[in-house]
Amino acid sequence: MRRRGAGTFLISNNQFSLRGRKRLTGQSLYYPRVMMRTLAQVLTEEYSEHGVHVANVIIDGLIDSPGTRALPRARQHPEVVMDPGKIAEAFWYLHTQDRSCWTHELQLTPFATKPSF
Repeated sequence: MRRRGAGTFLISNNQFSLRGRKRLTGQSLYYPRVMMRTLAQVLTEEYSEHGVHVANVIIDGLIDSPGTRALPRARQHPEVVMDPGKIAEAFWYLHTQDRSCWTHELQLTPFATKPSF
């Protein structure tokens, strides 16, 4: 991508990349997600000048699938479940952005949920 002077590198991340917090029993550690966010920032600094668009995409919610639809939270509140097709559209939007105005971090959150900060 650097040699061509064009390309897109998108990192899919979750809300735990935004800040650390106490881990609950059964949850994975948060610091790898924070490090992925930092990696996106470093890659942006390194490759933007070569025409490579790097962005961190924070998916702040449940992604619709048979497994997530079976979760109690998703069954009780279907409005918090995110459409994977709409998530894909956001990725496509980033990929096709004009070079004069790149987005380097995008947070996707269902309307019925308060965004994580």
